[in-house]
Amino acid sequence: MPMDRVSRKSPLTKPELHRRLREWLDGTNERIIGDPDVDQRIAWVWVVDGPLLAKFHADTTREAGREYLALASRDAGRLRWSVCLSSRGRPSKIGLGSEARVVDGLYLYLAHALVGKLPLGQVRSGLDSIAG
Repeated sequence: MPMDRVSRKSPLTKPELHRRLREWLDGTNERIIGDPDVDQRIAWVWVVDGPLLAKFHADTTREAGREYLALASRDAGRLRWSVCLSSRGRPSKIGLGSEARVVDGLYLYLAHALVGKLPLGQVRSGLDSIAG
């Protein structure tokens, strides 16, 4: 069973994302978070973190979800997100932690409206503010 889909209109907070991702990992053996019958690049789960709005694509893998939660646990649930270049060279990918680590299989991207509006390396956590 896929992870419950979350719309852009009702995005999760990062703590809620962590809870739901853990429930999905513990309660299923699915390979990806989304429905395998949909376009895998579709936004499956939207998350808000202060003014930052991001989306997990449906093809985010179980292994990537596990690694994401391990990093979040290491940072006491306040995993920092920063803007990185995607494989297409766009400032839209989210890197994790202070080292802005890009996790294989974790398809986490900024909402299109924010692409290019935040500088590369701009770090966000639930407690940081975006510098102008």
